[in-house]
Amino acid sequence: MYRLLGGLLYAYFAFLWMVGVLIHLWTAYIAFSISGITAAVISLFLPVISQFYWGIVAFMQNGFASAYVQWLILFFGMWFFYYIFMRIGGSASGRGSPKYL
Repeated sequence: MYRLLGGLLYAYFAFLWMVGVLIHLWTAYIAFSISGITAAVISLFLPVISQFYWGIVAFMQNGFASAYVQWLILFFGMWFFYYIFMRIGGSASGRGSPKYL
């Protein structure tokens, strides 16, 4: 049972990284559209900070109606649940919390 749950968590983790790459590219596109190439390059090198910044900019313009803001909230929620499930899995297996969290 633990192997199945572990496999599902690894698949979920891979999915999170793929979605993260797509959101990061979307962030760079938004930065380029609004502020040009310099902002896009900076956004490529500062992923979390740039997503936070451009998420606030998108929220100020469109509120929650912005698809970008909705995806950022969903993405944060997905990472939160991944963290919680890893904590539960680590404590249920008797090995303590995972060392990489």
